[in-house]
Amino acid sequence: MSTRSSSFAPVSYVVTALALLALLGAPACGRSNLDDYLLPDGGFAEGGPHEGGPGDAAEGGPDVIEDLPGTPDVLSCNATTCPGGCCDTTGRCQAGSNLTQCGALGEACANCAAEGFQLCDPTRHACGNPVVTCDSANCAGCCEGTVCLAGSDPNECGFGGESCQQCETSGLVCTSEQCEPGPCGPENCTGCCFGQECITGTNPTACGAKGQVCTNCSASGETCEPTGGNGGQCIGQPTCSAANCNGCCQGNVCLPGNSSGACGEFGQACSNCQSTEGFCQVQPSGGGICQGSIGCGPQNCPGCCEGQACVQGTDPNACGIGGQSCADCTSVGGFCVAQGGFGGFCETNNFCDSTNCDGCCDFNGNCQPGTTANECGVAGGFCNDCTATPGGGTCSAGLCQSPPPVCDPSTCPSGCCDGTNCLPGSLNTFCGTGGQACTNCETAGGTCSKNACVAAPPKCDASNCTGCCDQSDVCQAGFVDTQCGQNGASCEDCTGLVPTSTCDVNVSPRTCQSQQTQCPAPYPSCPGALETPSPTQQAVCSASDLQNAGSACEGGAHDSACQAFFGFEKSSNPSCATCLTQFDYDFSELTGLTTCAAPFVDAACNHITACLVDCTDKSCANCVDTGALQDCQVQVPQSVCASYYDGAACIDNSFFGSGSFCDPNQGTGLFGDWLVQVGGFYCGQTGFVDAGFGGD
Repeated sequence: MSTRSSSFAPVSYVVTALALLALLGAPACGRSNLDDYLLPDGGFAEGGPHEGGPGDAAEGGPDVIEDLPGTPDVLSCNATTCPGGCCDTTGRCQAGSNLTQCGALGEACANCAAEGFQLCDPTRHACGNPVVTCDSANCAGCCEGTVCLAGSDPNECGFGGESCQQCETSGLVCTSEQCEPGPCGPENCTGCCFGQECITGTNPTACGAKGQVCTNCSASGETCEPTGGNGGQCIGQPTCSAANCNGCCQGNVCLPGNSSGACGEFGQACSNCQSTEGFCQVQPSGGGICQGSIGCGPQNCPGCCEGQACVQGTDPNACGIGGQSCADCTSVGGFCVAQGGFGGFCETNNFCDSTNCDGCCDFNGNCQPGTTANECGVAGGFCNDCTATPGGGTCSAGLCQSPPPVCDPSTCPSGCCDGTNCLPGSLNTFCGTGGQACTNCETAGGTCSKNACVAAPPKCDASNCTGCCDQSDVCQAGFVDTQCGQNGASCEDCTGLVPTSTCDVNVSPRTCQSQQTQCPAPYPSCPGALETPSPTQQAVCSASDLQNAGSACEGGAHDSACQAFFGFEKSSNPSCATCLTQFDYDFSELTGLTTCAAPFVDAACNHITACLVDCTDKSCANCVDTGALQDCQVQVPQSVCASYYDGAACIDNSFFGSGSFCDPNQGTGLFGDWLVQVGGFYCGQTGFVDAGFGGD
């Protein structure tokens, strides 16, 4: 019976991995790398390709229409003054239904003709094209009946031929062709704004109302008084002293006291260390003390560095953390989000993520190519610093490549070397010691004994035994009650069953009479030669193959997207599909984990993991329906197969050392990310692939 059908409770380490999966939850929605296999977008007028939507025509236009000379203020055009139309380049409100001036809700007028569209819908005031049937096959925007609209308008928002969504009606904005909350401000927040998040505004450290920036009342000795359910305001006489300030006092305002321009502790007056070319030494109890000048850097600056001066790092014009150079957030139209009392990160209303960045997002929220060693990444993830890898690393296809380890007699004295990997040297396919190259004993018809190849006795199996194989791998007749079986299967002792049974010689294959209907059935013994196979490294999968596998299989080995990927891969790159298939098992099925770890554990461990799978299959073989089979697979690890289940915890040892990449707990816990890591090692064209496990 194939181990693919088995589903039993994992060993202790796998239980931990599954718990991690539950905490992480499902991955965020995004466009899959499998988009490569989908049909191209359509729905545009012939000869007029459209890139980016009609909203691009107004990109770069002023957010606020400045008054023209001699033009009265009433001509300022916005959603309030022009709700039914659009605003032209002179700041005047137009009807919004013209082919060259199309739009509504005070948005910038779009020139539909210039954008490659055939009409401006007179009802919806949005650019579009008429189509026979509007769906994903012929519409890259969104559908209203048989009209394909651009999909970037406030109340006609969407992509991929889906039905248009009315964002403005729901109090949302249309961003990247989908409805999302707008930036925090007076128009949508009755409390106060903490970055882009609207909060109640009644907390002493985050107080405010009417969508204004939150204020820390506690820093000045004040309290936050609620204002009738609509936020709050700071009240009381501002004070700053040792009673309420662990940092230093700038007038009546308590500052953290850990920046060179405002340094101090225990509520004393702040000092400017820069005036003496010094720096602020942060103290464990809070605040800091001015010290002599040694420059500004991570070792002495919790904020960011302006030249040799350490500043707080929360100003929009000087934003940063960890002693890095300050960034000017305003240069990219952003703001500084503070991280506690000091340091911050630049953010903009156009957050860097997988929807707008093919490379990686740096700490300032900017999209980088993701191809350099110190800024490496793909699909809008955080940039990784590959140079922080011990020994230094490089970036390849957006993934960090660690320098290969060295395997020789000094680093692998008791095992053998498979390339740069030190293996135990006790397996038939990887045998040896003293840091020498591993030998495959099976190619010469031998076995590995005490880390050396020896001649192997004939293996008892169906090819040479018409009866059954006993625990010593000797062929028996298979007709007696204590040794019952046929066609090289394991001998069964029918007399040891409860109730005692006999060998039924009238069925084929022969088996104990009581086992023909028993579910779960007793498991007599595990064949002595049974062993989990050890995979070998093959350079058959490209970086793109691995990334597509990871994206498609994040939901698990049996997810429909994962099965679709393997179906496609078998036709486009069958060698890669075959190599990855040996690991395409959910963590709970154990087979993928034990196969990955097989080269890094001894023969005894590989034998017991193979016995666990064999025991589960055979004990549940006679379960007549799906429900009984599933119940059986849950029961046997704690009953019939308990001894093998407990022993299979030996694979945990492989997770500490050369086989650590097999450990699902090293990364995100998602199956797809684990498959990229393991597939990169065994199947990747460039060898080991670092999927970012263990990184910040």
